[in-house]
Amino acid sequence: MNNRIVRFLVGALSLIVGLAMAVNYHFNELRPLNEGFQSALFMMLGLALIYKASKPAKKDNAMPAQWTDQQLAAFEAAMETIGNMIALKARDIHAERSKGAPNQALIDQLRAEQAELVVERSRLRIDDSVAVAHAIERYGPIVKASV
Repeated sequence: MNNRIVRFLVGALSLIVGLAMAVNYHFNELRPLNEGFQSALFMMLGLALIYKASKPAKKDNAMPAQWTDQQLAAFEAAMETIGNMIALKARDIHAERSKGAPNQALIDQLRAEQAELVVERSRLRIDDSVAVAHAIERYGPIVKASV
């Protein structure tokens, strides 16, 4: 459900609860200050949520620039290449674990390399053409040779 709709509904319900508490407080002549404070709090929170829900959504998330088809293709190729490298490391880890006497040091090294690849992939940005080209040049031949 849309976040604005949820805010509006929760705000409206909170406002209704606050009003009901205030009416109950007034007509039943309840005098504990706690009841009046709670009803006022419910009403204020309800109004705040309704106000926040009624404000238009910010448009800050618009893309800062239009990318060329070449940039998109290179970025996708780099992401895919690094993803394939991660898969190759997983394959090597599985192969080593399947051995009768697995080399734990090698498994740890492969896991560390795999973790570095995950971090490298997460840091890759479409507008960083140097890093994109570096990833393709560095890992592309390895992936190609493994197919």
